[in-house]
Amino acid sequence: VPGYFETPTSRQLTQLLTWAQRGRIVVAAMNAGLSKTSTANHYTACFPNVFKVTMAPSTAGVNNMQIEVLEALGEPNAQGTPQKLSKRIRDRIKDLRNPLIIIDEAQHLSEKAIEEIRSWHDATGCGIALFGNIGVMQRLEGGSRKSAYAQIFSRVAMKVVRTQPLLGDADALAEAWDVHDDAMIEQIRKVALMPGLSLIHI
Repeated sequence: VPGYFETPTSRQLTQLLTWAQRGRIVVAAMNAGLSKTSTANHYTACFPNVFKVTMAPSTAGVNNMQIEVLEALGEPNAQGTPQKLSKRIRDRIKDLRNPLIIIDEAQHLSEKAIEEIRSWHDATGCGIALFGNIGVMQRLEGGSRKSAYAQIFSRVAMKVVRTQPLLGDADALAEAWDVHDDAMIEQIRKVALMPGLSLIHI
């Protein structure tokens, strides 16, 4: 199984993360299998002061989210009130050069948790990347909860929204697997672009 390989979508996500590391808030809302997590992992491994945190239903609330972030920052088993935990997070990142926190599976976060993350950005200038499924953008820019997310949405400097792979993503997949037969490449393209499928399922 090939490791990380570059695709047109992963290049776009890398550009997004580079922009975020300049102190911006960015959002990637994509269906599963479009290389969000692998690109985030690769970027984290390549650059200093980049911290990736993966959310889950159990970390939707402010306190559990903060504990996960502090663990990524090098402080496992953190305890304390939400106020004190956020202060520790701000203290850890405020003196770093171009810090970036990547929040993967961000669709699991509650409104209050997202607002708490925004407050770190406002206080320290830390870059924030929210990676998740299409529901992330739907929550931020529309529906009955639009006003609740107005503050963070107004700070989103760049976003990428995609439901399916690009044709070039399928070609990169074929290249990574050392597939050069034209008929097989065409089949990979066909399957990759089918509604409801993604590169990870091919």
